[in-house]
Amino acid sequence: MSARNWTRSIVPGGKVTTSWEADQVHRVEYEVTVRQGPGVSVYVLEQSELRHVENGNNFKSFSDATNENVSWVQNAKRLSGGEYGLLVSNNFPSAVQVEISCEVETV
Repeated sequence: MSARNWTRSIVPGGKVTTSWEADQVHRVEYEVTVRQGPGVSVYVLEQSELRHVENGNNFKSFSDATNENVSWVQNAKRLSGGEYGLLVSNNFPSAVQVEISCEVETV
């Protein structure tokens, strides 16, 4: 379906998101590497939960695709059709430089 690769600086308390939609069962594979700064938290969640994130509210994510305070993670998650997102969050008081790779493919 799609692959995305990018490098970003995330300010303290900042977030980076990407989202996708799939009509059928699919697999998302992601890798996040912190190149500079402290660890980040990485979540796969439903699109409706991303709206909660954007509004500064609590949110739900898939427990087997939740990685908190990591400097590197590579993971994959099988999902049914729907709208989803990947969230990378910097919860520390210093900026981070991250490389993010996210690929979505039909199963």
